Amino acid sequence: MKHPVVIDIQKELATCVNAIGGEVLDEVLVNPTFNNADYWFPEHNVVAELKRLSENILEKDGYKKKVTEMYWRWVREELIPKPIGNKIKFSTRNIPKKCAYEYVELFKKRLESSTVRKANTQIKETKKHFNAPTAKGLLLLANDGNLGFTPDMVAHLLASMLKNSYSSINSIIYFSANHPVSQPGIEMPSHFWIDAFVQEREQVPKELREKLQTEWMRNYSGLIEGPLYEVQMPNKAEAIDAIRFTKKPNE
Repeated sequence: MKHPVVIDIQKELATCVNAIGGEVLDEVLVNPTFNNADYWFPEHNVVAELKRLSENILEKDGYKKKVTEMYWRWVREELIPKPIGNKIKFSTRNIPKKCAYEYVELFKKRLESSTVRKANTQIKETKKHFNAPTAKGLLLLANDGNLGFTPDMVAHLLASMLKNSYSSINSIIYFSANHPVSQPGIEMPSHFWIDAFVQEREQVPKELREKLQTEWMRNYSGLIEGPLYEVQMPNKAEAIDAIRFTKKPNE
């Protein structure tokens, strides 16, 4: 699968929102005095905010250093074996849970401050603007370059962060568009669309989530070369755990 151009996720998602009867608030609000969310779906009483993970945090020198120091400390503490050669390579799936938790927590504050906290505030303020206190909040999270945040890591971080906080977020859709992934049982590079909810919170209406997914797939199929196949995974948890980004975008 090759893309003729890099897809502008914000532009294309706005097209989809308009197509299913939603409002793109940057097109509707004139000089807003509050930090607004991106979309309003009056028919479904839902406010949605799009956040793009575009910065590959693992390429930042500060994080590289922290991960390296953490790794060699694990070796000294005999939590993991000493690597063969000098190259450090590991997965959260093949290291002790204690190490995996410490590694993931390193990125929690980054994702929380740059994405979740801001989205929660924007959704909350937009609900006030429309006098819709019972509206549900939808976080649309697009991975557009942060290849270090694999779907299983994001799932763990979001579950941890949203368990007792950020109550304006009811459901989450996590997806990719420009950076293909490898998935078990699928031979060609592919993309994912993960529809998730926050435990013990009322979900965003299923009808809206399905409409948005259908319209995104329809619109997306017109942007790429070749056919678009949609594959439903029977075991979502196992599928998410196995998804890994490929090295290069648009291949």
